[in-house]
Amino acid sequence: MDVPAAADAETRVGNPAANQATETGATAKGLVRHGNDPATATIVNESGFDVPPVPGRPVVDIPAMASEVAHAVLQAQVIHKRTYGNRLVFLDLDTRNLLEHKQCNEVVFSFEVYGDTVRAVRKDICPGDIVQFKGRFRPCGSILDAMSYAMIQRWSDAGTGMHFNAGSAQRLHKPNRRGGSTAVGAHADAPHAVAGKAMGGKRAFCKFWISNGSCNREGCSCDHPEGEALKGLRREYWESQRKRRADTANPDDPHRAETKKSHAQRAAVLAEWLCSVYGLDDLRQHGVLEIAGGRGDLAFELSVKRRIPCTVVDPRCPGNTEGLEVGPWIGWQLSKPQRLWLEATLPGTNGFDACQAYVESCPLRQCCACAPADLVAADEKDRLFWAKVAGDCRVVVGLHPDQATGSVLELARVFGRPFAVVPCCTFADDFPNRRLKDGRPVRTYEELVEWLRAYCPATDVDFLSFHGKNLVVYSRSGEADSAS
Repeated sequence: MDVPAAADAETRVGNPAANQATETGATAKGLVRHGNDPATATIVNESGFDVPPVPGRPVVDIPAMASEVAHAVLQAQVIHKRTYGNRLVFLDLDTRNLLEHKQCNEVVFSFEVYGDTVRAVRKDICPGDIVQFKGRFRPCGSILDAMSYAMIQRWSDAGTGMHFNAGSAQRLHKPNRRGGSTAVGAHADAPHAVAGKAMGGKRAFCKFWISNGSCNREGCSCDHPEGEALKGLRREYWESQRKRRADTANPDDPHRAETKKSHAQRAAVLAEWLCSVYGLDDLRQHGVLEIAGGRGDLAFELSVKRRIPCTVVDPRCPGNTEGLEVGPWIGWQLSKPQRLWLEATLPGTNGFDACQAYVESCPLRQCCACAPADLVAADEKDRLFWAKVAGDCRVVVGLHPDQATGSVLELARVFGRPFAVVPCCTFADDFPNRRLKDGRPVRTYEELVEWLRAYCPATDVDFLSFHGKNLVVYSRSGEADSAS
C-alpha cells in the first residue's frame, strides 16, 4: 500500500507509569512468563504489560524469543471501529498489503492503560484512516495493544466526499455493469474518484443543496445534482426523513406526525406552551431568562410578539466579551420571516429599518457569556452577577441548549426559579461525571432526561407539537437551594 509519510505528529496516549512499568487493571487472566529462570523471569499479562507475580495466579512458560516482538510498529488502514463506551476502542485493520505482522488484524486502546485519553482516540480515528501504531503484541500475535499512534492519512481528506465502504476494502475487484472488473480498494481508488461516481463507497450529496437548492460552503466536495436527478433525490431525502421520524418517535408522544409543526417553528410552539403553563400576565410582569438562546428565535416570539421581557444568555450574543454585563440587543439580525410578520402585523411598519427599530424597542436584553454549570464553586462576584441576571424572572428556559442544559437547572436551583428545558444532544464526553442514581453514566438521550428529572424535585414532562426532540422537562415552582 503506497501511503505518504506521516502527516501528523505522533500521538502518545496514557500515563507514563502505565506505558513503562505495570498495569494494575483486572485483565490479567492467563499470565505469561518470559525467560526460564523463575528468579529473574518477567511476568506479563495477555496485553503484554509487565505485572508483578501474584501467588496463586496461573503462569504459563513460553519461549524467551517471544518477547522480541513485544514492541512493534504497524501501519494499516482502519476498516471498522468498535467502542465500549469510553473504556475500550477496537480497530479492525485491512492487512492485505502489510509486509510484516500480517497476522495482526486488530488494534486495541484500553481505558486501564490510557485513562480518559481513550475518549480522544475514539473521536480522532475513523474508518478509512491510515494510521501508524506503536505498541505491544499479545501472545496470540493477532492483537496489538497500542502505546501511541500517528495519523498518516485521513479518509476525510482522501475520500473526495465519499462515505468509506468497509466492505470494498476487503475485496480487490468486483464486476461492473459493463462487464470486466473495477478496482474498489477504498484507500487506493478514493483519492482518484470522479465526482458523482460511487467508487469505493457511496457518493455523498450536499444536504444543503438538496434542502433548498443552494450551497454556500466553499470547496464543498459533495455532489450537487440538478434537474430530474435533484427532484428524485429530494423525494428520497424527504421520504427517509419521514421514515426516520416515525422510527424514532417517542411512543408516549400524543401528537401525531401529521399535526406537528416543522422543526423551524419550535420556538413559536415553546413560546405558546410557556404562556399556557406559566401565564401570560405573570410572564409579562416578571420576564423570562433564556440560556443558550442563539440568534434569539425564542426571544423574538416572547419579547417582540408577546411583549414579555426576555434576557438571552449566549456567548454568541453581540455584547461585551471582555466583561460580564447585560444590555440591550443592538444590531438584531432580522430574518425574512420575522420582517414579514412585523410588516403584516404592525400597521405602518415597512422596510428593514422600521422593523429593526421596532425590535430594538421591545423588552429584549442580552448577555454575551457562558452560563455557569456550578454556581456553588463560583466566587462571590460571579454569584452576585448571575443573581442580577436572573433577577425576578418567572422561569429559566432552554430550547435545545446543548452543553448549557445543566446550566438551566443550576441557575433555577440556586436562585429558586422554575425551569423549562427541552433537551436535545447528550454531550456525554463533555460531562463524564454525570451519574444516575444507580451510578451509571449519562450516555443516552433517555438517560439525560432521567438525570434532569432527578436533578431538581417536583419536575414533570410534556411533549411539544413540533418535529424533533420535543420533550420538555419543567417545574411549575422554584425553591432556592439552601445549601448554595
